[in-house]
Amino acid sequence: MSLAGVKAALIGGDARELEILRLMKAEGMEVRVIGLPTGAEAITGRPQEKTMADAVTGARALVLPIPGLGVDDSIYAPKWPEKLYLRPDNLKRCAASAMVVMGWASSTLAKSIGDAGMRLREYEKDDELMILRSRAIAEGALRIAIENTEVTLHREPVFVLGFGRVAQTLVGTLLALRADVTLVARNPVQLARAWEMGAEPVELKDLASRIGRAKVIMNTAPARLLDEKMLALTAPDALIMDLSAPPGGVDFEAAKKLGRKAIWARGLGSRAPITVGRSQWKGVRRILAEELGG
Repeated sequence: MSLAGVKAALIGGDARELEILRLMKAEGMEVRVIGLPTGAEAITGRPQEKTMADAVTGARALVLPIPGLGVDDSIYAPKWPEKLYLRPDNLKRCAASAMVVMGWASSTLAKSIGDAGMRLREYEKDDELMILRSRAIAEGALRIAIENTEVTLHREPVFVLGFGRVAQTLVGTLLALRADVTLVARNPVQLARAWEMGAEPVELKDLASRIGRAKVIMNTAPARLLDEKMLALTAPDALIMDLSAPPGGVDFEAAKKLGRKAIWARGLGSRAPITVGRSQWKGVRRILAEELGG
């Protein structure tokens, strides 16, 4: 389906969204923007909108960034001078049966979207899009690990918790660096695949007896696996990274109390904005074509 002439609003984001904006305009879409970094104006040929109402009026599609929402439901817009919110009164200004494409929506926003008669598609639940982004996330995770440890990853014990779409790429990348990789999961099929790749598989129920040997721990599971009890079993000099979707899998307050170095490593796709923006657009474009094609 051609997207030429489709009215859309691109709301919030970082340099990745600038690349998405460029590709949306190349498709011939009519795009209004708010909350993007400097540079959006040159792509659209007009200033960014001053209000959310102006941005969304008449739009058939609202495209929001991968990082989704803050704890107060504010939209991820790190370069914008004020917080942005998508309120019910804004949604009423969209075209009939419009749709929202975003990383993830809170239950409050999801209900508002449904109440407005609109459709919601979340990136986090889209296999193709997340796999396309996984390489940049893996590279970003390696950068953080390298910058925050005093050893090479080569031959060092690295634990990866969870074996979803991003974790599979991450494990493969770590193995290519000859790290000593342990994959922790519940699913026996995932454990078998990790073993076939060259990682040591460990069932989640056995994590407590093994975690003390880890130099780096990378959690990708969106569940509180690293609570205070589990964190107390980690080595004092271990680096703990949480790459999972909100609400996350690490108790950061407990980590601070225990003196552990713990890093909230979300948004790693931003390290390669052009590459990630293009991969995101490939998935977003497919979603728009599927949802608007009828």
